[in-house]
Amino acid sequence: MAKLQAFGIVQEEAEARREHRLGKEVPLVKQTPTNPEPAGAKAPRYPQPGRAGKKSITAYVPSAAHKSLKLFAMEHDTTVEALIITGLDRLLMDMGQNWTIGTGDEFIVPTDPPE
Repeated sequence: MAKLQAFGIVQEEAEARREHRLGKEVPLVKQTPTNPEPAGAKAPRYPQPGRAGKKSITAYVPSAAHKSLKLFAMEHDTTVEALIITGLDRLLMDMGQNWTIGTGDEFIVPTDPPE
């Protein structure tokens, strides 16, 4: 973060020098922010609307399986998340559970292969 701030200051100074060469009145004094952010401060995070009320579940899979899932999802115009939710819902149904994880936009398995 400090490197990026320093780069920004250097970039501002370079722009000021460039404008000075072009005849514009720009002070060549290095300006520092009046209220610099503390070193450990983090920017506020943007809340993802699609993640409201949800928790993540992480699974580690082999790279080849990950790539295959992404390609399969792309070919069927859906997401890997939707595929996983649909698979878990089917597993729960097969195991006799009367509840699902579904979010309302589940992936529907096509009966015919794509052409």
